[in-house]
Amino acid sequence: MNLKTLIDILRNEQKVHEKILAAKKQERRCLAVGDAKGLLKITETIQDLVDEVTDWEKKRLFLTGEIARQLGIEKEQPTLRDLLTVLPPENNAELEKAGSALRELLFRLRLDNQSNKQMLENAIETMNLQFSDWIKPKESGVYNRQGHKGKPALGRAGLNVRA
Repeated sequence: MNLKTLIDILRNEQKVHEKILAAKKQERRCLAVGDAKGLLKITETIQDLVDEVTDWEKKRLFLTGEIARQLGIEKEQPTLRDLLTVLPPENNAELEKAGSALRELLFRLRLDNQSNKQMLENAIETMNLQFSDWIKPKESGVYNRQGHKGKPALGRAGLNVRA
């Protein structure tokens, strides 16, 4: 069994997630001050890190499946928890610790993503309010072919039937 390799993969995946978490904090700073260039740069960095973590995740899933088959677990996508239920106790501690650390980090990352999303939505809402103060909606009307405002055609009950 390659438990040591699996634990190493978990630790490497965790390191990349920690880099993503740090980048997300930097992203929040860029959002707060409206630094578009900085936001673009950090977004590119985050995308590169996401690609890297995806590679580690694929390795982890493949190795987890291999170990599960060796342990007789017949499940299409076995999890670390599945492995922990059948592994001897002496092997459980380190694997459980690595899995828990990764799970906790992913939870923190999810919270940061939600926070950044809320900050971005608030910024967009504020901008829309400011724009609506500057740009008043124009009065609608009926225009003729020359582009001049004409009198509305009245139809039944005095309604503009062209509109």
